[in-house]
Amino acid sequence: MPRLKLVVDAISIREYELADEPVFIGRHPKNAVVLDDSTVSGQHAAIVPEPSPFMEDTLQYFIEDLNSTNGTRLNGLDLNKKTLLANGDVIQIGRQSLHFVDETATDPGRTDILLPEDSTG
Repeated sequence: MPRLKLVVDAISIREYELADEPVFIGRHPKNAVVLDDSTVSGQHAAIVPEPSPFMEDTLQYFIEDLNSTNGTRLNGLDLNKKTLLANGDVIQIGRQSLHFVDETATDPGRTDILLPEDSTG
């Protein structure tokens, strides 16, 4: 199951499983992921699941900044729009890092080549 790992000083502090509902991240205690950091907005960002257009009955997850004061970074770049997450992506919110983990995900941009079985025996 996909999850977010809160990482501080290269140590995984906590994990949050992702399901089929949006997960809100921020300083306010009503968020699913609460970050106690004065540089984090009350409701800072969201992880939004959407049906995959490539695989039936599969969800893909997007990160979206919710007009936060200090912004959200994805893999070191400022997040300007809702962006698809891939296994290993690092989300930076304030001084916190959240690592997106989804070992079961496939890369829809990757092309697999299927070779015919050798029929010569």
